[in-house]
Amino acid sequence: MCRATSDDESCTMLSELSTTMEDMPTPSSPIVGRASELHELATALGLGDGHPREAVLLGGDAGIGKTRVLLELTARAKASGFRLLVGHCLDLGDNAPSFQPFVQAFGTLDDETRESVGRAAGAETLLEPGRAGQDRSDVLLSVVRTLEVLAGEKPVLMVVEDAHWADASTRQLLRLLLAHTFAAPVALAVSYRSDDLHRKHPLRLALAEWARLPGVHRLELGPLPDRQVAELVQSRESTAMSGERVDDIVRRAAGNAFYAEELLEAGTGDTVPEELADVLLVRYDGLGQDARTVVAAAACAGGPVDDSVLAGVTGLDDATLHTALREAVDRRILVSVDDGFRFRHALLAEAVHDDLLPGERKRLHTRFLDVLLAEGGAAAEISLHAHAAGRADVAFDADVRAAADSTRIGGYHEAAVHLTRALEIVPAGEVHR
Repeated sequence: MCRATSDDESCTMLSELSTTMEDMPTPSSPIVGRASELHELATALGLGDGHPREAVLLGGDAGIGKTRVLLELTARAKASGFRLLVGHCLDLGDNAPSFQPFVQAFGTLDDETRESVGRAAGAETLLEPGRAGQDRSDVLLSVVRTLEVLAGEKPVLMVVEDAHWADASTRQLLRLLLAHTFAAPVALAVSYRSDDLHRKHPLRLALAEWARLPGVHRLELGPLPDRQVAELVQSRESTAMSGERVDDIVRRAAGNAFYAEELLEAGTGDTVPEELADVLLVRYDGLGQDARTVVAAAACAGGPVDDSVLAGVTGLDDATLHTALREAVDRRILVSVDDGFRFRHALLAEAVHDDLLPGERKRLHTRFLDVLLAEGGAAAEISLHAHAAGRADVAFDADVRAAADSTRIGGYHEAAVHLTRALEIVPAGEVHR
């Protein structure tokens, strides 16, 4: 998207955008899962009886299903006779115009309604971008009055999407609206991406404050259960899918609806689809060099990895390593677990691993192999890195030992996998065990 170069240009762009968004689209297929969340949110917003009880803060990772839940809620609101106002915060950085989602939402009103409501609420400036301004306090109060005037005719549902991109003025206005007791039925729903809220993100502190206000309900959407991801995948395919294919998508998507649909669309294959990889790698690309080095190493680990192992693989000193790990955790790429650090989502690990050049991958796996051999690592881990590093001699011995380890605890399938891999790399005529 082209960035605007001034407040006026940004407002013009928003005004033009708003003309295409008079209504949220009607869901084209039944929603899978989220029944309890939908009931909880619909009750808070008063969608059944037109009497809002609580404002809603709806969070969740990118792709987890926030927009789909909001589509369902807005469809129910329209069916119940609510007037729907929707505004999106846009990723415009420092060029974001003030109060952008409200300018956009009010821009969907027809001219007659806009003029009459603007006069009644004293909100002409906000409703008409580019017009001579009012004092900031007057603008804030005029939005409250506008919503109350509109709600005097019928209940209003005001939806603000992607508040992680909200400008400072919009955050201040949301604080006022969330704390305000409306004289008419106004329901407010605000969505945001949880995985964008690093430690210094301005919305992070605001959310903590807003959630403590009376009449504010905060809900974080978690991953979908495996059975519901499987149901989602099967509902999107017109032909029957093999159980193995469904299970593979469910495993890799890890409860994220968007990831599941992208994996389904891409067809078979072990690599992350290019379009999905582009989405996943945005946060990785924004890291500093040391943090990128650590994350790249972690992507080659094959699972959780201890910081001492990462130190050996990356060659970073303790202070630099821990600063880099802190950045990766703050940026919601890695999470701290009992046995070290792991990726917040396995698909991101795949995307980072696939994004490395072949020589980079081989070098990192070789360093992992050296560290594990020196520290007496598990045979299965040594096998992983030896194969990736092209060390057939080490890989063969590690596979044989890993097969024996698995057999001792009844892991016959895993043992067979290791023995098969061992047979694939031993030269013909040299099988001696």
